[in-house]
Amino acid sequence: MAEAKIQFTPAQAAAIQARGGSLLVSAAAGSRKTRVLVERVAGLITDPDHPVDADSLLIMTFTNAAAAKLRADITKRLAAEIRQHPQDVRLRRQQMRLQRASIGTVDAFCLHFVQQNFSALDVPPDFTIADDATLVRLQQETLSTVLEQAYTDPDFCAFADLYDRGRTDDTTGRAVQELYHFTQALPHPAQALQRFVEMWQSDAPPEKTQWGQAVLRETSARIKGVLRLLRTAQKIAAKDPAADKALTAVLMDDEDRMLLVLDRLDHGAWDTVPEALDNADNWRRAGRVPGGIASNIAAMSANMLRDRAKKQIATLRTDFLLCPAADYQADRRRAAPLVAALVRAVEQYRRTLLEAKLAEKVLDYADLEHMTLELLLTPEHERTSLCRTVSARYSAVLVDEYQDTNALQDAIYFALAAPDASNLFFVGDIKQSIYRFRQADPSVFVGKQTAWQPYPADAPVPYPEPATIALDANFRSAPQVVEGINFLFERLMSPELGDTAYGDGQRLVCGAPGAYEGSVEAHFLPDDAADVLACSDLSGVCAAKNAAALASGNAADVITRVGVSHVAVVVAVLDNGSIQPGDTAEIRDINDGFLVQGKRGNIKRFFLVGLLDRDIIRINAHAVFALAEHAAVLARDAAGAVVGRNGAGSFTLAHESALLVQPDDAARRGLRENIPVKTAIFDLSLIHI
Repeated sequence: MAEAKIQFTPAQAAAIQARGGSLLVSAAAGSRKTRVLVERVAGLITDPDHPVDADSLLIMTFTNAAAAKLRADITKRLAAEIRQHPQDVRLRRQQMRLQRASIGTVDAFCLHFVQQNFSALDVPPDFTIADDATLVRLQQETLSTVLEQAYTDPDFCAFADLYDRGRTDDTTGRAVQELYHFTQALPHPAQALQRFVEMWQSDAPPEKTQWGQAVLRETSARIKGVLRLLRTAQKIAAKDPAADKALTAVLMDDEDRMLLVLDRLDHGAWDTVPEALDNADNWRRAGRVPGGIASNIAAMSANMLRDRAKKQIATLRTDFLLCPAADYQADRRRAAPLVAALVRAVEQYRRTLLEAKLAEKVLDYADLEHMTLELLLTPEHERTSLCRTVSARYSAVLVDEYQDTNALQDAIYFALAAPDASNLFFVGDIKQSIYRFRQADPSVFVGKQTAWQPYPADAPVPYPEPATIALDANFRSAPQVVEGINFLFERLMSPELGDTAYGDGQRLVCGAPGAYEGSVEAHFLPDDAADVLACSDLSGVCAAKNAAALASGNAADVITRVGVSHVAVVVAVLDNGSIQPGDTAEIRDINDGFLVQGKRGNIKRFFLVGLLDRDIIRINAHAVFALAEHAAVLARDAAGAVVGRNGAGSFTLAHESALLVQPDDAARRGLRENIPVKTAIFDLSLIHI
């Protein structure tokens, strides 16, 4: 029975057919990435103009299981071609050659490569891979030996005195090992360590150093957050004449001072930024509001946001811009010999540990990767004769799960490819990078995704430039599931959190919409029971009582009405830590959101947290996002009327459980300033229409 022919999307077809240059394919979940990879391999083998032999392909996967499945899928795909062309003798030969093709993990490749070339490395031919227990023992023994020698160096002793003020050298030892493990994921670690030393020995002004630039970037982000607070405060104040008269002018003046700080951050020297901050921290007194600010909802809300902005500016001087440039450079000069001593200890640790491994005829996979690169490239990054011979064997180098590679592995891939890298093919998804704890470096993927241009829709074949292709169509999930995932990720992901913005090329597109629309339910759970207890007691609330209430699951749904178009989430701050049945709150529009004010009972004041712009059927109140003790969820229906359990215009709190949905990092930082208590995540259910 003939197989149904798959209709590929234009992006998938381009990823299959592109030739002539390096290609990075960003393949989202459910985008048929594996099928595209199989089709590309089959296309290379059956290319009518320039066919390649199956055993000339080098395919790197992340696990042995994935490698076995990929080999099986390619075999099946070639079998289908043979059925279409039963007289093609070459195709039958390729099926046999495929069994000799190098399809496996980078660890397996490096192990085989070092075993083949052990004589060039001065390693025993019968070495084995060290188990975890052996590695830990050798590392501890080596560390003790190296530290004993290092303590004869006065500069290293000075370094240790800064880190270890007690009776042990645990912190110093961890610094040596952590720097060693970090550089093990880099090509030529000795050179990387030397560059690290030179950075500290440089006399460059702070704003030209990596550390100074990181500080200025964070300061700029903080100022932009302050500007958002001030501009929101202006919009709120403008809704009420009294608030407008009292606050708008001073808020506009605040904004001008923040813009000056941003200008200095972009164009000024290091010392001009603290001067601008001193000016920014000069807050004018707001005008008088008849009856006092507390009596005017708009004025109170705008002033609250301004107070948060003040706190953000105050912490910049204590958290980031700690000293003038002269002091910064003096500190760096004093630290430079200490850093050099640390690097010498790390280098000694690396050499001694390798000697200890070789003495016991064991190696780890990082050793194998470094030895592979040593066989392929000189310290000057030139290709060795062995590298030229080996790379000539491979007509194409294809790497799966590229988001979880590191700089060392990346250097190996480029060394194995053609000198112009024209036969390199990478595929992965930065949103699925989960192995940073194993020294994976997502910036390797992101760097190429940023530097390489999108593959043109009308690109000729071959196309010699490095390019990127985004496979964003999801064929696995129903439309509402795709929409729900996009809804969450658009709010969670950014270059700072998740390594990329969730925009075009990252946002999912429903690839196979059908009659079934689907629904989505998301559950966010705590790491352990301690998180549940950690946020419970702010104003005398019994932690055990709250934990028991949350665990019971008896709380009623806060929202049960279908057709809600917006959900506003507020945190209720209570004087005596209890909410009684029948306590109500008044809801008023403020800046396209809600401001809630206590009407009677124990509810005293609320903080507006955010607005979820999606249709939501139900939000369960039992065991959800928690901050302080309690919170209420309020909603509008499609007609704009406020929906609550007590009818339009009011809301009755039905249970003591806490609920909070935090829309972004700025809100989290702001809330922590106003309510200094740990946030614990329990369980949130969002069910979309």
